[in-house]
Amino acid sequence: LQIVINSLPNVNAITNSTAICAGNTATLTANGALTYTWNPGGTGSVIAVSPTQSTNYTVTGTDANTCINETTLALAVNQLPIITAFASTTLICAGQSLSLWAAGASAYTWNPGATSISTIVVSPLTPITYSVEGADNNNCKNFATIGIVVNPSPIIFVASSDSSICAGENVILSAGGAVTYTWNSAVSGQSISVSPVVSTTYTVAGTDVNSCLGSAIFLQQVSTCSGYTSEFLQEKMLIFPNPTSGKLYLQNLTDTDDLQIFNSIGQRVLQPMEIKVSLGVIEVDLTHQANGIYFLKTETGVWKIIKQ
Repeated sequence: LQIVINSLPNVNAITNSTAICAGNTATLTANGALTYTWNPGGTGSVIAVSPTQSTNYTVTGTDANTCINETTLALAVNQLPIITAFASTTLICAGQSLSLWAAGASAYTWNPGATSISTIVVSPLTPITYSVEGADNNNCKNFATIGIVVNPSPIIFVASSDSSICAGENVILSAGGAVTYTWNSAVSGQSISVSPVVSTTYTVAGTDVNSCLGSAIFLQQVSTCSGYTSEFLQEKMLIFPNPTSGKLYLQNLTDTDDLQIFNSIGQRVLQPMEIKVSLGVIEVDLTHQANGIYFLKTETGVWKIIKQ
């Protein structure tokens, strides 16, 4: 009786990487036999595995004679770094800057920013979430995120009680859009009283409930407002006093038929028969009219009148 003893298959196992980062995939390949069974794993000469910790893989190979042999392959798994993102503050006003920094790895990439350093300075204009990817010495990567709340700057506006005044005349400037205000004259408050003698630019800074700052610039127009004169029928027409507290006098105007008075929004406020003429002087009574700007119109021109 002759007994034939078949040699065991020479089963080998290799991997494309002997160490991977947790969550990554490695390819295991066996040869030297006909069929293969992996433990843990599946069947076949090639399998892909994604272990969460270092693992020994045993592959059993069977040849054409049903002879069996096995080999073991060690696959090391490096854990991911624990990345933490920090901010000097998570609440800013639009245009302000803050610092972001990360810890837990040896190299970092920020997004947005694409900056490969651990600490960055940013100035976002709207609410945003930053993410940072960190890589350790094994080139294993993980990430962290941090959200920044960005409050918009308040929109400040300025209104004047009279957009165009006479030199030295008092006017009230009022700001809106914020909670507290500081004017370039170092005066605080929503409204200020000014008496410019020339057209002047005023700046006001406003702070809202979030302590965010906004500003506005306003130009107060100033006219000399001296007695207006005009050539009329080879004579000078005199208008005085201007500004007036009530009554206005016109001299050297002989015909009152075309004389009209309008307010600043174009409404006619006096009729010709309501105007008095005495000894060549025309009296226009604005006593019962509100303070403000009026326009005196004749057939030859229009004059600005200030009632205060």
